[in-house]
Amino acid sequence: MRLLFLLIILLSLQFCNTYDKAQIDTKKIQVFNYTGWWIYGENLHLFKDKESLEEWELFFINEDIEYMTALFLEVAEMEYFPLECIMKGVVFEKNNKKILEVSEFEILHIQGCDQ
Repeated sequence: MRLLFLLIILLSLQFCNTYDKAQIDTKKIQVFNYTGWWIYGENLHLFKDKESLEEWELFFINEDIEYMTALFLEVAEMEYFPLECIMKGVVFEKNNKKILEVSEFEILHIQGCDQ
C-alpha cells in the first residue's frame, strides 16, 4: 500500500514538473511589431505585412471580435478599406493558415484621410 502511495506521489510530481516546463517554454515566445495594413471584409480580419507582403488572419487576444469589427467599420467607414497599422503580436501557423495574434495595435493612417 505504501509503495502504491509513493508511486502516485512520484507520478504527480513528474506531471507537475512537465507542466511547469511547458509554461516556461510558452513564455519564451517573442512578440514583434509588424507594420502594414489591417483589412476587413466578409467577416474576416486580415493583416498585410508591409515588409513581406504576406497576408495573415488577425486574432485580437484582448478584444472582442464584434467590437473590433465595429471599430474598423467606424474608422474606415466601409469594408475592404485598408488601415495602416502597427500590430504587436506573434505570427504562427495553424491548419496551414498564418495567424497574427495581436496583443496591442496602433492605427497610423487611414487611406483617404490627411491624418
